[in-house]
Amino acid sequence: MTYVVIFAVIALMLALVWLTIKASKPVKPHLVDAPALTRFELSICPDQFRMSYIDVESLTVEDRTQNIHVEESAAHAGPLTTQLNTLITSNYILKVPALSPELAFTEHALQRDSIHIRIRYAGQATWQAVFSPDLLPPNVGLLIDGVRKLALDFAQRTSVPAPEPSTALDTITARVRVDLSGTIYFNDSCVSLNELTHELNRLPPGADEVWLYREANWQNESTPEAEAVAHDTLERLLTHRLIIRVFGKNFDA
Repeated sequence: MTYVVIFAVIALMLALVWLTIKASKPVKPHLVDAPALTRFELSICPDQFRMSYIDVESLTVEDRTQNIHVEESAAHAGPLTTQLNTLITSNYILKVPALSPELAFTEHALQRDSIHIRIRYAGQATWQAVFSPDLLPPNVGLLIDGVRKLALDFAQRTSVPAPEPSTALDTITARVRVDLSGTIYFNDSCVSLNELTHELNRLPPGADEVWLYREANWQNESTPEAEAVAHDTLERLLTHRLIIRVFGKNFDA
């Protein structure tokens, strides 16, 4: 009988030790996947800029100021949806009061100077608004700047063939190319970012257009360093207010 009592006491002590150890371990929270971005539309009116991403269906990028028009399947969006989501969340867009949602993307409103935005995440209600260009919240302005850069970046990755260069364009057009390693070429010569700026400053007055090609490999993403160089190159071109004609095929090939 004594052994039974001793055994029971030992078993109880071991059980208490096990419960104490278990209680001391931090409980891992259950991670819930964030909802997927299923729709994003941005229109700067009238007919200046448009990006439309509709999950599973289509992706359209149109920027008349940059001579860009791309229509693709949504399956070719690649990292674009993640980048759009980052811009939306980092700028707290969904916390902005949705102004005149009933007018968003209506035919009459699209003909006026206005900015239309529509955002939808899976399982959530659609957020949409219309803004006046003169009364744009700063975070919405940052979103628009980011989206326009993403649009130009995406256009560079498309497979639209380059037209045959003409003699007239040859005399006034600068050619800028960025390869997969992040090397910059200006009119066939390898240059640094600072040298690119110097060359852009030396362009003749009539050279208001630049051809831009960024080498892309859909199977293997480029390195963060190469991505940074490509974006810095784009920033330099935009700073000089040049007309940027984007090619999906290497015009120097």
